[in-house]
Amino acid sequence: LIGWLCSFKGLFFLYLKHLITYLFFLCLAISALAHEHEHDLPIKYQENKGQWNKDLFFFGQASNIDIMVGDGKFMLQLKSQEDFDLIGNHHHGWAEMPDDFMVRFHNIEFDLIDANPTQPLGQKKAHDYVNYFLGNDPEKWAGGVNQFGEIRMPEVYPNVDFFLSSLGSHMKYEFRLASGAELEKIKFKISGADKLYLNDNKLHIENSVDLLIDERPIAWQIVNGEKVFVRCHYILNQDTLGFKVDGYDKSYPCLLYTSDAADEEDS
Repeated sequence: LIGWLCSFKGLFFLYLKHLITYLFFLCLAISALAHEHEHDLPIKYQENKGQWNKDLFFFGQASNIDIMVGDGKFMLQLKSQEDFDLIGNHHHGWAEMPDDFMVRFHNIEFDLIDANPTQPLGQKKAHDYVNYFLGNDPEKWAGGVNQFGEIRMPEVYPNVDFFLSSLGSHMKYEFRLASGAELEKIKFKISGADKLYLNDNKLHIENSVDLLIDERPIAWQIVNGEKVFVRCHYILNQDTLGFKVDGYDKSYPCLLYTSDAADEEDS
């Protein structure tokens, strides 16, 4: 009986060892899947309830990019994923960190030229919210900060609304032109880039962190209730970015958008 109990005890601990090993690798797999899925989540734009400077209306986070939304403009702060990976590897003892190490950031700003003053508005409100209770100054605390899937700037130009949203985890911006809108008025001044150029109708933005590429702009007009795709082009003149739509007829509404993850089948 004693021998049988010892044998059972040995089998039990062997089974427990295998179970713990299985659960460990299962948790790693679940964590990896969750981390991978996190990068595909839509961007949520957080409202400013006093936790930031008053010139910042909304703040969003895309993959390795922070998005700061002002009146008639937005700024992208690019962050080096390579540098953050090195910090993580150094923390786990897998890599050495140079004495002069610094995380690389790079700011690029898009300003609508000669746009009307407007009040950016949050739309598509999320069910969750965030709290900011950082530091010792209660004046800079904010609770119940709402998050939105879309930012609208109405009438930035006559009959033109500007929107910020996302395609997956990538930022998307678009212009919605009502009948009578003048497409040629829509222009950005881009500041902070090391170099700007067009290649295959894609906007390339060189910077100190990583090459940022805005895909081909997509446009369609609503003609007699039907969506009609029209070819759209970037127009780049030094640091000024505009758009051209082949055969644009301003008597019909038009939607124009672009992203660093543009999808021509998106609707």
